[in-house]
Amino acid sequence: MLWRVRQGFRHLRQAKSIVQFSPCYSPGSLFLIVQPLHISFTPRWPPAVAYHPQTLSDSRCVREERSQKGQAPGQAEDIGRVQNVKHGRGPKSASQTSSPFVGRSKDVSSPAEPPFTPVVDMLFRRLALKHRLFQVSIDSGELAQLAEYVGDRTRAGELAMLMADSSVPMRALQVCILAHKLGCTLKQSVYEGLAYRFASKHLWVLVRSTVELGKGQTGRTTIRLLNWRVRALIETNEYASLDNVIEQVKKENLLPNRRTYHLLVSGYLRNRDLLRAQCCLASMERAGFPMDVTTHALIVSSYRSLGPDPAVKAKALEVLREADPRSSTLILNGLIQLALDANNMPEAFQYLSMYDRHPTEAEGLVGRASDITQQGGDLSMTKLGSNGSSPPPSCFPAAQDAMTFTMLINHLAKEADLDRILQVLQRMQSAGISPDGSTAAALVRAYFISRKPDVAVQIVANMCSSSEEVRGLFRRIGLPAQEVQTPLPEGIPPTTELFNALLRGVSNIYGLNGIRTVQRIMRCSHIRADGKTIAVLLQHLVHTQRSLPREVIRTARAFNSRGATITLEHMHVVLSSVLHREQEILRYNRRPSIQSGSSGRPQEISGVGESFDPIAGVKLPPTQSYTSLTRPLLAALSSRRIRSDKATFALRIKHDAVIKGDLDLAKHTFEAMVSRGLHPNEYHFAALMEGYAALGDMDGAVNIMRSASKFSSHSLNVKMYTILINGYGSQGKPSDAIRTFREMVNAGIQPDATAVYVLAKAFVAARAYQMARRVVLQLWPSALPFPEHMREASLHRLMHQLNLAYGKAPSRRLSARKQRMLRWKINRIMKGWDILSAHTGRLERSKSRTGRT
Repeated sequence: MLWRVRQGFRHLRQAKSIVQFSPCYSPGSLFLIVQPLHISFTPRWPPAVAYHPQTLSDSRCVREERSQKGQAPGQAEDIGRVQNVKHGRGPKSASQTSSPFVGRSKDVSSPAEPPFTPVVDMLFRRLALKHRLFQVSIDSGELAQLAEYVGDRTRAGELAMLMADSSVPMRALQVCILAHKLGCTLKQSVYEGLAYRFASKHLWVLVRSTVELGKGQTGRTTIRLLNWRVRALIETNEYASLDNVIEQVKKENLLPNRRTYHLLVSGYLRNRDLLRAQCCLASMERAGFPMDVTTHALIVSSYRSLGPDPAVKAKALEVLREADPRSSTLILNGLIQLALDANNMPEAFQYLSMYDRHPTEAEGLVGRASDITQQGGDLSMTKLGSNGSSPPPSCFPAAQDAMTFTMLINHLAKEADLDRILQVLQRMQSAGISPDGSTAAALVRAYFISRKPDVAVQIVANMCSSSEEVRGLFRRIGLPAQEVQTPLPEGIPPTTELFNALLRGVSNIYGLNGIRTVQRIMRCSHIRADGKTIAVLLQHLVHTQRSLPREVIRTARAFNSRGATITLEHMHVVLSSVLHREQEILRYNRRPSIQSGSSGRPQEISGVGESFDPIAGVKLPPTQSYTSLTRPLLAALSSRRIRSDKATFALRIKHDAVIKGDLDLAKHTFEAMVSRGLHPNEYHFAALMEGYAALGDMDGAVNIMRSASKFSSHSLNVKMYTILINGYGSQGKPSDAIRTFREMVNAGIQPDATAVYVLAKAFVAARAYQMARRVVLQLWPSALPFPEHMREASLHRLMHQLNLAYGKAPSRRLSARKQRMLRWKINRIMKGWDILSAHTGRLERSKSRTGRT
């Protein structure tokens, strides 16, 4: 009975962990306009705004954010990664206007000085700490002092812009609300400038709040603000709201422009919704906006989620003659990324050579011409287009940018080829292109993969604060005592992508304690966590901590309950964890059979549903409580109408072929994926091969691999050959296994530790222990550096160390004590997430103690 009582009050522990911190402050979504967006009204103060207090812990590591550097409000901004869109005009920056809030001797761009007077800062802090920001009366003393700054709409607009560039950007919306309360009507350009500033910081929730607040206060809106709202919906994966965008624009007595349609097409393509994207293009042409070069640049840059389409690439090359320099760069970058995703290096080299007048200069970026020839590549420009009429490189006005080199570094990082990566950086500097945060993140990933974590940590440390507290945190995760020289210049601001790369590398070395340390560094550096940060933690629980699927699902639900947006990437981790667990359970219960679906299966495994969205129709079993645990996560994805991607379909094909043993169902899933416009890759073919090998049909597995080679000569990889080697070993045919290994080497594919391990395992199964030992000793150096002290070790120890060297530690069930310790560490990380998910400007109590007011 006592146990049940404790279980009944278990939900209060989370409430205690939330309310035990102080001070209270409002979350990012402060403003809730209760009226629909299309209704013109001037809201009264009480019903217009809903205030939601939230508690946050104090922080000793609070400083002013780095000021935003880069584009002006009238310049172009990328959609996603490489799409160019244009903003509306914004107000002048503080350095261009004589603002009453900035002293003559103060530099707004300096992070050491606040961008507003201490009087305004003190008033906002007093109101926030007293919970009186939205309850003050007009004749109160604090509001009377603020009336001097927000009573005039020009000065109120300038103060709002300064607040948006400060460490507490949500105060900009509070300035607008206070100005409206005092009867001051702001211009639409103020809301447009705030939307731009929030978007430059990736504060998409505040972007939507700005659009809704501007509509509520002025009774109207602009097409620029509505376009910003569409962009915010896309970035937050709210794809279900895109269908009503055109109707909402027309209800505001406005007309959608080309940018509106481009944003919608980009959103549909990112959601793998090819049918709606085609309908949107047709609507755009009916509205008087025919497809031009910028439209094709958008399609190429957004088509990555669907895969390389020959028709799309041919059309992009066709319009490349008429493209301006910016559009040419976007098109070529999109084509290079599609080629790199398909591991088609010769085609990527061909596109790279278009940036230069001399193709031989492009070869020096990532390798020698001999390497391309060995892969069957040809740098001839006449073979790029479908009609063989591509112009010479000198005809293209494209210029390389930072994204071009970052894509190359990311691809070379997978091979841990630091020499060629440094060549790319050297070429980047010689071209006069400055690295950005994405380039730094790619370089950090490369150094971690190359097993040089000290240099990776040094790169991030050089970009962050040099305070003793921050340096001490970096030393906990491997910062060397003596500074290591790094290839990046100074002055690059840290980004969330950079810390996600650091978090992934540190988690593999220091575990959850390292993740906690990186969280503290992010808090000190005013870096906000995002969905990638959650995905890194979930992947660490699955691959390193060997957590049970139930623990992974509970962790994802904990983030969901804290306001984090659950994405399809998070469900990838959950689904792969469940399927891997079921595959282990069925490994000892399977009876080889060539007929599809003839082998017996327990009833506790996953099933299939009618719909392929949002997780490709995989229906988790209710016996393990997976169904009830994942219900809110799936509901969050379905409410935003998120469609399955190629990775989810690969898991579904593996589920049908390997776990259920139903190859007919797996083929049906494969055909359904192709009918959606998703182009299969090597993972989908490998899933089918694994299903055939699991049922003992090696001829069928070989035929699938041949089909993959016909589909694309660059689809074959080491995993496919490893599946064949493992299948022959399971049947007691080591001769066929070693023959397949030789075919892989003759095809120019580098073997990895798993291939060597599986080949040795095939001889162990045939009781040829001496041959298995020879395989390990001779082939280990071809995959990994061989430890010489293991030369005289036993075969069992060699096999075990080979598995450990590749990070494939044997899966063991965690003891009850280790499970409790793991949950305790996760709870600590959750508390850190409560701080990181909120904007860093809310941590004001420690700032007030420093006396900066």
